[in-house]
Amino acid sequence: MNINEMNRKVLDKNQLIKTIFFGFLIWIIPAMVATLLWDVSANKALIDPTWYNALLGAVWSVNYAIFAYLFFKTVEKDYLTCGLVAGTIWYVINFLLDFLVVVVILNLGIETFLPGMLVYVNNLVITIMIGYLLTKKEQKSE
Repeated sequence: MNINEMNRKVLDKNQLIKTIFFGFLIWIIPAMVATLLWDVSANKALIDPTWYNALLGAVWSVNYAIFAYLFFKTVEKDYLTCGLVAGTIWYVINFLLDFLVVVVILNLGIETFLPGMLVYVNNLVITIMIGYLLTKKEQKSE
């Protein structure tokens, strides 16, 4: 089963659009915070790098938790598959937008871009785990 077949069976058109929109927001909100704290001309953070990374991690975590909650709040079945689909969509969106900004627009090079892609594995891990836990919870209540 490919991802399009999974989308057709698991997410209806509105859910798919909402999932894509959430993926964009998951990327853009921390990116806006990062932009506010980055000196482009000097190519460095305006605050201590440790605090910069910690702040962005906190912003991403809260942001992701909100959109994961909003996503799963309307899911009524196939939690694990929905988590896999949403996590994959969100990973791809984050990957493509980061590539566009870091490599294409800022021309910082692929070596700057690739390590950050490990961070976005969280998109898959967290949504799959939420789906798994919701599935287990549903099985216990039956």
